Amino acid sequence: MPDGFGTGFSRWVDGTGERDHQLLSDDPDSGSSAREIVDFQQGDYEEMDQLAIAKPMCKAAFRVLSAEDIGIAVAHAIRAADSGRPGCVYLDLPAKLLGQTMEASVGKASLVEVIDPAPRQLPAPDDHPQSAGAARSLVLKEADVVVMLGARLNWLLSHGKGKAWGEGTSKRFIQVDIEPREMDSNVEMICRYELPVCVVIFSNNGIYRGTDTNPGADGLVAPTVLVKGSRYDKMMEAFGGVGAYATNRDELAEAVNAALDSGKPTLVNAVNAVIDETAGTESGRIGDLIPQSVMTRKKQS
Repeated sequence: MPDGFGTGFSRWVDGTGERDHQLLSDDPDSGSSAREIVDFQQGDYEEMDQLAIAKPMCKAAFRVLSAEDIGIAVAHAIRAADSGRPGCVYLDLPAKLLGQTMEASVGKASLVEVIDPAPRQLPAPDDHPQSAGAARSLVLKEADVVVMLGARLNWLLSHGKGKAWGEGTSKRFIQVDIEPREMDSNVEMICRYELPVCVVIFSNNGIYRGTDTNPGADGLVAPTVLVKGSRYDKMMEAFGGVGAYATNRDELAEAVNAALDSGKPTLVNAVNAVIDETAGTESGRIGDLIPQSVMTRKKQS
């Protein structure tokens, strides 16, 4: 653990390569200079952008800006360092954070216990009596335990807090993933090792909708519209896997069942097979993230 700004960090960072080579996990935290001084390069005592230096040398690097977030940050760092391929994770603690205080009860409530049990059951299918896909908003608010299979707790899930999850409630999250920071569907790797993985791509040909227009742009498509009819399945075939193109629900079910039966690397391209390209909405219904003026917020409250 670095014992201070600059010099302590530099001594620690020298050994990150060897720790990574030996598959050793490490969760260092270090104080750093005030962000406004470092960002404007005004010349602080032992000024160093430690987070920027740590990122390419560590498995992950995070910055904590609020004392209330220390608990979740430490848990996130431990999870990232010890799960999958072990590695170093760096926590950056800016100068302003070190002087923050909070009530002991608040601090205790902010602590997060990291638990990593192996799951014993698979999720319920869509036709299961306990499947609540159609009531997603209600389920997120009322859930006590949330199991994420390859999913990230990012903006799409409101980072696991806020109104979408029921304010004032406590949730437990179980993340199943060899790489907890992100689980990408790496087609090349799936095919190289002939993994029994079936990737299904859904799209409505747009970021919001596939029918958006671009008024006054001389016929150019809207920036939110994707290339219609993209053949992602051909990409899988190019790497030696099986590509399937589904245009309706029956073809989608047939392709997925065939992939599961064969155990071969398969990508099912289900563009417009299930999702109507006119049915999209603002991604993740994140209207609350759009910046608003103070006056607008007062009117809404």
